[in-house]
Amino acid sequence: MNIFSIIKTHIHILDVIQEYTTLKRAGNYWKGQCPFHHERTASFTVSPHKEIFYCFGCHSGGDVVAFITKVERCSPLEAVKHLADRYAIQLPQETVKQFTASKHEKELYTHVHEMVATWCIEQFKKSQAVQEYLKKRGITQSSIANFSIGYFPGGQQSIKRLLAFCKQANILAQDLIHAHILREGQAGFYSPYEERITFPIHDSLGRACGLGGRIFMPEDSRAKYYNSQDHPYFSKGSILYGFHQAKKYIQETGTVYLVEGYLDCIAFAQAGMPQTVATLGTACTVEHIKNLSRYAQKLYTVYDGDSAGQKAALRLTQLCWDVDLEPYVIQLPLGDDPCSYVAKGAAVKNLVDNAVTIFEYFIQKTVENSSGIELSLQERMSRIKSIIELIAQIQDPIKQDLLLQKAAQACQVPYDNLKKNLIERARRHVAISPEITHKNVQKNEANTSFEKVNTQIEISDLEKKIFSGIISRKYLLKPEEHAFLKLAFSSYLFPIIERFQAYKDQLNEVSITDLCADHEKEFIVSLLMEDEVQGQGPALEELFSQFYKKRWKMIVNGVKIKIAQAQKLNKNQELETIIAQFQNLKQKLFMKDQV
Repeated sequence: MNIFSIIKTHIHILDVIQEYTTLKRAGNYWKGQCPFHHERTASFTVSPHKEIFYCFGCHSGGDVVAFITKVERCSPLEAVKHLADRYAIQLPQETVKQFTASKHEKELYTHVHEMVATWCIEQFKKSQAVQEYLKKRGITQSSIANFSIGYFPGGQQSIKRLLAFCKQANILAQDLIHAHILREGQAGFYSPYEERITFPIHDSLGRACGLGGRIFMPEDSRAKYYNSQDHPYFSKGSILYGFHQAKKYIQETGTVYLVEGYLDCIAFAQAGMPQTVATLGTACTVEHIKNLSRYAQKLYTVYDGDSAGQKAALRLTQLCWDVDLEPYVIQLPLGDDPCSYVAKGAAVKNLVDNAVTIFEYFIQKTVENSSGIELSLQERMSRIKSIIELIAQIQDPIKQDLLLQKAAQACQVPYDNLKKNLIERARRHVAISPEITHKNVQKNEANTSFEKVNTQIEISDLEKKIFSGIISRKYLLKPEEHAFLKLAFSSYLFPIIERFQAYKDQLNEVSITDLCADHEKEFIVSLLMEDEVQGQGPALEELFSQFYKKRWKMIVNGVKIKIAQAQKLNKNQELETIIAQFQNLKQKLFMKDQV
């Protein structure tokens, strides 16, 4: 048994995929939104008993190794190692040597951040000033431990202590520089994290991948936050602080709270909202929202009422609606941020109960500015246009109408006028815009490889059912079934069936994806998932009979050729077998009909 088979016999594909997207049972299979592309309706399917996944939207499919390869953007061998580590699967010694012979760069990067975080935690314990600061901010000891908060002291002596600590873990100064923890100057090494409270950042699976730092001394004039620089293994545009801990609670509640800072995230979690995450000093991106939409249906966020907050709210609304995520706004008392609000002992639940949809919030701010002062006519007209642009993004005409009515009422503008503006905007955009063209091109490019295979292979629905039935039921063909199917069956699918049949003594151990070439896998998996979604069909014997009748002329011609070849080579025994099998088949198919 090879390492891929070992992994697949120890892991259930459903358990693995549910760490990346929310799935719901739909008969024998499970269904959810695809983790590989944006979609409004769920088209991603998983078959637990076939141990495969397939998306009917982007045509991605395969087994558990193929899924990890695609979602983690790694090689199949790296995917195996990832799964073995994640699920504590013991691999053969030869394989282990193969993996440990040279330390993988990504593992070293992760190891560096784990050790630096550990060192910072030890330094935190020695700093009374940092502990007092967090105490004043209302952060408890439990939260400090739970989020592994640390401290990076300043000065050359601290750098030397860090280097000595890391050396014990076989981490060199160059490794720390490569991970952007240290820099080299004329006077030696230094770090942008010096004299900052540290917050380890993890990926969705809980692996250390970055480090955040925050100043805390009043006289410190540097930027308040400093985050790890973008790296092949770290991207601020896709990672959310606290997500690896919040993921379980987001999935359970269908709700996520999005804030802007580490302490805000920790404070909300501490106040009974463990499904809280934070951006890393960047605006919320498409990737952030796409990731969250796999687990949540509602998103609550906190925004200021200033113009920057207005623009951020508008952008977030468009991003959320694109992935069917319903956004709400939590409005804090003037002068408060999430951390300061929690520190006062106020109940966060009250804020959540009074949250408004982001659209209602946006309308409210269209009527008045952040100080509650009524806007000028010109300002109101500008913001009303923004509302119309926002509503135009919605595909559902009923939802469009309801929002137009709300906007008309709040802005004190006749509904008919807003509707007229919306229709005029739609007419102006009838012509295909460069943006739409680009999206279509991307979509077409994404599907080209699959469609090329699909259109060039002529396979009947009956052949697809037979193929799926043989593979799914691990059916071992009888000699006569093999002989007649080979004469008339799809020349693309039958060689795959023969590969599968060659493992007749190990059908419970081998996966069909192991026997397919890379260019075959997605198409084969799509056939198996189509069969799964359609449900249990007729018995294979019945499908064979239907196929033989439909391809009877081809079978007859094929039998004639085989008889001629056997006669030419004087293979009398083979000749008798061919004739006997053919007579039995003919009687079975047509005598039955005559009766």
